[in-house]
Amino acid sequence: MPDVVECPGCGFQLCRVDISPMSDEWIFYCDSCPHRVDVSFYDSIVNQIRNQLQQEGKWDYDLLMERIEDKLKPCVCGGHYKKVVARRCFNCNSEIIRDDEHGSMGRRIMLYPSIFCPDDDNLDLETQYIKFYEEYVLRKNIWKPL
Repeated sequence: MPDVVECPGCGFQLCRVDISPMSDEWIFYCDSCPHRVDVSFYDSIVNQIRNQLQQEGKWDYDLLMERIEDKLKPCVCGGHYKKVVARRCFNCNSEIIRDDEHGSMGRRIMLYPSIFCPDDDNLDLETQYIKFYEEYVLRKNIWKPL
Protein backbone atom coordinates (compact mmCIF):
# COMPACT_ATOMS: atom_id res chain seq x y z
CA MET A 1 0.00 0.00 0.00
CA PRO A 2 1.37 3.43 -0.89
CA ASP A 3 2.50 5.79 1.86
CA VAL A 4 1.13 9.30 2.23
CA VAL A 5 3.89 11.88 2.63
CA GLU A 6 3.52 15.55 3.38
CA CYS A 7 5.39 18.25 1.49
CA PRO A 8 7.73 20.04 3.90
CA GLY A 9 7.22 23.27 1.95
CA CYS A 10 3.42 23.56 1.89
CA GLY A 11 1.91 20.54 3.64
CA PHE A 12 0.35 19.17 0.42
CA GLN A 13 -0.45 15.47 0.78
CA LEU A 14 1.35 13.19 -1.69
CA CYS A 15 1.13 9.49 -2.35
CA ARG A 16 4.51 7.73 -2.50
CA VAL A 17 4.60 4.67 -4.77
CA ASP A 18 7.58 2.37 -5.20
CA ILE A 19 8.05 1.42 -8.85
CA SER A 20 8.00 -2.29 -9.60
CA PRO A 21 11.37 -3.73 -10.62
CA MET A 22 9.38 -5.46 -13.39
CA SER A 23 8.46 -2.14 -15.00
CA ASP A 24 9.38 -1.88 -18.67
CA GLU A 25 10.11 1.83 -18.73
CA TRP A 26 12.49 4.33 -17.22
CA ILE A 27 11.17 7.48 -15.61
CA PHE A 28 13.03 10.74 -16.07
CA TYR A 29 12.01 13.70 -13.91
CA CYS A 30 12.33 17.37 -14.70
CA ASP A 31 15.11 19.07 -12.76
CA SER A 32 12.94 22.18 -12.26
CA CYS A 33 9.32 21.07 -11.78
CA PRO A 34 7.22 17.97 -10.97
CA HIS A 35 6.80 16.85 -14.60
CA ARG A 36 8.24 13.58 -15.81
CA VAL A 37 8.69 11.58 -19.00
CA ASP A 38 8.22 7.81 -19.29
CA VAL A 39 10.66 6.15 -21.69
CA SER A 40 9.95 2.61 -22.84
CA PHE A 41 12.80 0.08 -22.81
CA TYR A 42 11.64 -0.78 -26.34
CA ASP A 43 11.46 2.72 -27.83
CA SER A 44 13.14 2.93 -31.25
CA ILE A 45 15.38 5.84 -30.17
CA VAL A 46 16.45 3.89 -27.07
CA ASN A 47 17.30 0.93 -29.31
CA GLN A 48 19.40 3.21 -31.55
CA ILE A 49 21.27 4.59 -28.54
CA ARG A 50 21.79 1.09 -27.12
CA ASN A 51 23.12 -0.19 -30.48
CA GLN A 52 25.45 2.80 -30.83
CA LEU A 53 26.92 2.20 -27.36
CA GLN A 54 27.45 -1.48 -28.14
CA GLN A 55 29.19 -0.59 -31.43
CA GLU A 56 31.44 1.82 -29.51
CA GLY A 57 32.19 -0.88 -26.95
CA LYS A 58 30.89 1.44 -24.21
CA TRP A 59 27.88 -0.46 -22.91
CA ASP A 60 27.13 0.99 -19.48
CA TYR A 61 23.79 1.72 -17.78
CA ASP A 62 24.76 5.22 -16.57
CA LEU A 63 26.05 6.16 -20.02
CA LEU A 64 22.82 4.88 -21.59
CA MET A 65 20.82 7.09 -19.19
CA GLU A 66 23.01 10.13 -20.04
CA ARG A 67 22.54 9.58 -23.77
CA ILE A 68 18.77 9.25 -23.33
CA GLU A 69 18.73 12.47 -21.27
CA ASP A 70 20.62 14.25 -24.05
CA LYS A 71 17.99 13.23 -26.62
CA LEU A 72 14.88 14.13 -24.60
CA LYS A 73 13.03 17.35 -25.36
CA PRO A 74 13.20 20.03 -22.67
CA CYS A 75 10.30 20.19 -20.24
CA VAL A 76 7.52 22.71 -20.84
CA CYS A 77 8.94 24.71 -17.89
CA GLY A 78 12.36 24.95 -19.60
CA GLY A 79 14.00 22.36 -17.33
CA HIS A 80 15.64 19.13 -18.43
CA TYR A 81 14.59 15.57 -17.78
CA LYS A 82 17.11 13.59 -15.71
CA LYS A 83 17.20 10.04 -14.39
CA VAL A 84 18.63 11.07 -11.02
CA VAL A 85 16.89 14.17 -9.71
CA ALA A 86 14.61 15.16 -6.83
CA ARG A 87 10.89 14.49 -7.04
CA ARG A 88 8.95 17.70 -6.48
CA CYS A 89 5.66 18.74 -4.94
CA PHE A 90 2.82 19.26 -7.42
CA ASN A 91 1.57 22.22 -5.39
CA CYS A 92 4.65 24.31 -4.46
CA ASN A 93 7.52 22.66 -6.40
CA SER A 94 9.56 21.87 -3.23
CA GLU A 95 11.93 18.92 -3.35
CA ILE A 96 10.35 15.89 -1.64
CA ILE A 97 12.40 12.79 -2.54
CA ARG A 98 16.10 13.19 -3.24
CA ASP A 99 18.08 10.33 -4.74
CA ASP A 100 21.18 11.28 -2.76
CA GLU A 101 19.19 10.71 0.47
CA HIS A 102 17.64 7.41 -0.64
CA GLY A 103 20.50 5.92 -2.65
CA SER A 104 19.57 3.93 -5.73
CA MET A 105 16.14 3.25 -4.18
CA GLY A 106 15.32 6.92 -4.74
CA ARG A 107 15.22 6.17 -8.46
CA ARG A 108 12.35 3.76 -7.85
CA ILE A 109 10.06 6.21 -6.01
CA MET A 110 7.18 8.04 -7.68
CA LEU A 111 4.93 10.70 -6.20
CA TYR A 112 1.30 11.38 -7.02
CA PRO A 113 -1.25 13.75 -5.52
CA SER A 114 -2.85 11.99 -2.53
CA ILE A 115 -6.12 11.66 -4.46
CA PHE A 116 -4.58 8.49 -5.95
CA CYS A 117 -3.97 6.79 -2.60
CA PRO A 118 -6.27 3.80 -2.12
CA ASP A 119 -8.02 5.22 0.96
CA ASP A 120 -9.37 8.21 -0.95
CA ASP A 121 -13.17 8.27 -1.35
CA ASN A 122 -13.09 10.02 -4.73
CA LEU A 123 -15.50 8.25 -7.07
CA ASP A 124 -14.16 9.91 -10.23
CA LEU A 125 -10.63 8.54 -9.85
CA GLU A 126 -10.21 7.48 -13.48
CA THR A 127 -10.96 11.00 -14.76
CA GLN A 128 -8.55 12.47 -12.21
CA TYR A 129 -5.87 9.96 -13.19
CA ILE A 130 -6.22 10.81 -16.89
CA LYS A 131 -6.08 14.54 -16.09
CA PHE A 132 -2.94 14.02 -13.97
CA TYR A 133 -1.16 12.11 -16.73
CA GLU A 134 -2.12 14.67 -19.36
CA GLU A 135 -0.74 17.49 -17.21
CA TYR A 136 2.38 15.95 -15.66
CA VAL A 137 3.57 12.93 -17.68
CA LEU A 138 5.02 13.19 -21.17
CA ARG A 139 4.66 9.93 -23.10
CA LYS A 140 4.52 10.98 -26.76
CA ASN A 141 6.78 13.22 -28.82
CA ILE A 142 9.46 12.97 -26.15
CA TRP A 143 12.55 13.28 -28.36
CA LYS A 144 14.41 16.32 -29.65
CA PRO A 145 14.23 16.71 -33.44
CA LEU A 146 16.97 14.83 -35.27
